[in-house]
Amino acid sequence: MTMCRKPAWKRDGFTLLELMMVITIIGFLAAMAAAVVTNLVTTAREEATAATILKIHEMLNQRIVAFEKTLKGSYLEKLVEQELERLEQVPSPGIYGVRPKVAEILVRKRLFKTNFPQRYSETDRIAAEPASDPVTESAELLYFILAEAEVFGVSPVDSEAFTTSEVTDTDNDGRLEFVDAWGKPLRFYRWPTRLINPDADIATSPARLVADLLIKGLPAEPAAGQGDALNRDSDDLLSLLQSETDRIANFADEFNEDNYHTIDTYHVPLIVSAGPDGQPGLYEPYESADPNKRGTLAMPISTTDLDALTDNITNRNRRAGGN
Repeated sequence: MTMCRKPAWKRDGFTLLELMMVITIIGFLAAMAAAVVTNLVTTAREEATAATILKIHEMLNQRIVAFEKTLKGSYLEKLVEQELERLEQVPSPGIYGVRPKVAEILVRKRLFKTNFPQRYSETDRIAAEPASDPVTESAELLYFILAEAEVFGVSPVDSEAFTTSEVTDTDNDGRLEFVDAWGKPLRFYRWPTRLINPDADIATSPARLVADLLIKGLPAEPAAGQGDALNRDSDDLLSLLQSETDRIANFADEFNEDNYHTIDTYHVPLIVSAGPDGQPGLYEPYESADPNKRGTLAMPISTTDLDALTDNITNRNRRAGGN
């Protein structure tokens, strides 16, 4: 009887090396799939955040246009007269001899500040109590401006204009705030002048590389011998505030960064999401007591390490399709 033998090349199962290779390949494919899924989720959140921010941007612009239409004619003249009287009554001592055109600029800025607040102390239209988390303050006030207050004849938007993923109460203080798709409060910077001019010195070159990350379509760089448009305030193209500061000794007590913003500096309202990393790269809007942390004016934490800024999504940068 002849016995059947297995061929020498035939074997049962896999070797340990082969198993390890298979496991390695499966792990690699799983890691790639996880990375793809993560990227898809991040992209979806970025797109959702951009859509929310641009929706807020359009609503904010409606109110800014109404603001501009209201401040004209006899109404503005009356406010200028009142402003000149107010300046003369500023204690220790009053501010006398302010030119009407300068008073008009101050009227515009003071009304803009109180109607588009980023801190509770800037408006009496909403009480500061209950105490809020300072990080949510500007996001809460931005929601208040759009959804709870009439601003220069523009009625509040219907609460149904926003979804529960766009509006929530992250600090449980009873006040809603706008959030991004990561559930983090948005930041509102009314006059982000320290983004343009981090050291508050118009004699130095504006921080174009920094500002360009958050604001699309900045005024073009000047030709040789011409002044830079980033060193101009759109409310004060003739630099009247600076000339008044030079002419009247205590005028700087009225117009300064504590009351308004950096003098002779470009600005547009900025709504900011910190993006996937959760780090805005800017000091928070409530930080202002320290002149080296002008968060109210969107001062960057660093002008050399810009990693935290690069993934931000704003109403005016390319990541959000802003303008």
